Amino acid sequence: MTKSILQIQTLAKTQGVPVSYVSKSTLTHLSCNRPHQGVCLDAGELVLPECEPEDLAQRKLSNDSKQLWLLLHNVQDPMNFGAILRSSYYLGVNQVVVPGSNSYMASPVVSKASSGALEVMNLSCLPTDDDSILRLIKAWQSKGGEVVGTASIETTNGSKLQNLRDYRLTRDTLLIVG
Repeated sequence: MTKSILQIQTLAKTQGVPVSYVSKSTLTHLSCNRPHQGVCLDAGELVLPECEPEDLAQRKLSNDSKQLWLLLHNVQDPMNFGAILRSSYYLGVNQVVVPGSNSYMASPVVSKASSGALEVMNLSCLPTDDDSILRLIKAWQSKGGEVVGTASIETTNGSKLQNLRDYRLTRDTLLIVG
């Protein structure tokens, strides 16, 4: 047994999680034929809490420090969703918001791709109605927050463009990516 697996076994026992030893083929079956590195955990479904946009925007007022929130728009690939969560956790994003439609939700694939960040990030899901994203943006701005999006090309819609290298977080910011 490797040192990592022994550490997992010890941690599981201290947390009261039963440990079973099974064959590699059983692990492969349990992980739906995905790579498992010799360990699987049978866990309940992770359901993202659905929150009204106005309630989410109100939440940011409870912290005195500048908040960086990430709104994922149309992120439908589970591996991308997981990678974004992993990076967000590492970079100190305070909250990740997922629209209730046209976005991927929590799954074992997302959990693995996130390297566990799915289980520890502050995540919320917007309602499925068509205007929930716009309602969040308006509520965020009404609380004094800044809304920032990403673009790969210059736009002509009057939006102020700024190079990412020059951007500084000076107030609560909602970053829209997707």
